[in-house]
Amino acid sequence: MLIKELSDKVTGSNPVLTINLNYNNMNYELFEKTLMSYKKFLSNIDAHCDFGVESVSEGPHSLDNHAEELISSFIISHYGEDGWEWVSWFIYESQWGEKDWSVNKTYKAKEDGVLEEVDKGDYLKYGAFDENGNPICYSIESLFRYLEKELKK
Repeated sequence: MLIKELSDKVTGSNPVLTINLNYNNMNYELFEKTLMSYKKFLSNIDAHCDFGVESVSEGPHSLDNHAEELISSFIISHYGEDGWEWVSWFIYESQWGEKDWSVNKTYKAKEDGVLEEVDKGDYLKYGAFDENGNPICYSIESLFRYLEKELKK
């Protein structure tokens, strides 16, 4: 209820970020709804900044920092710190899975520690891979599957 009250104060009767931290079991629908709510919230913050309302994203009362604390606590409660690192990577580095990694040079360490450039085939369209070379965390669904399989508490 606290989050709904907070969002009502921020946006009127149209909440932009709602997370129920009382869920003990994660399911895909909850995970997707949480991430999509956060994405919409960030988009709304950006829109406010476009209109010159910088106070919502800067300073000690920054709403995006508070929202990130909420979502990170939610993710950490289900998947630990490593889970939050993957979700954060997906949101910020992978740009919600929309980043085309093939335009960047990518390297991997050989056994002797020397870095070598990775082949630029379709392989590099994705930014993260499992131990078998399969792409992971390239969409909300694949992120959820990875977290559930590897990091579920």
